[in-house]
Amino acid sequence: MGTLVSLAELTAGLAFGLWLGATLAVSFLVTPRLFGLFAAADAERAVGDLLPRQYRIGVGLSVVGLLATVAVGVLSGFDIFAAASVAGGLVALLAAGYALAVLVPAFATGDTEPRHRRQIVLVDAFTLLGGGVAFVGLYF
Repeated sequence: MGTLVSLAELTAGLAFGLWLGATLAVSFLVTPRLFGLFAAADAERAVGDLLPRQYRIGVGLSVVGLLATVAVGVLSGFDIFAAASVAGGLVALLAAGYALAVLVPAFATGDTEPRHRRQIVLVDAFTLLGGGVAFVGLYF
């Protein structure tokens, strides 16, 4: 049983860790660099091409991480940390799903407004918060 729990923890940790890393890289490295290199309209088109990929990957990794976290809870008994990991995974999944369903179409059509940019920042904040709680909760 311990091997299955370790495998599920590893899977969940990798999924949430990769999603956190991708969010941090795109939010704090790639996007600012694009706006530093290109004109605003060109950078916005590049970001519009990047966002669907980022959030599709995020939804997939969140689902894998969430399923693995639930497996950890089922196999080892749900304690407060397993419950926090599941809740954090749900927050990360909902944030990525919202971005994919609502924000990505606005960026794809070029109909972005300042509120869309603010919402992307909030989505990334919830992704980092949820994924971070899920990741940390796995190892306590």
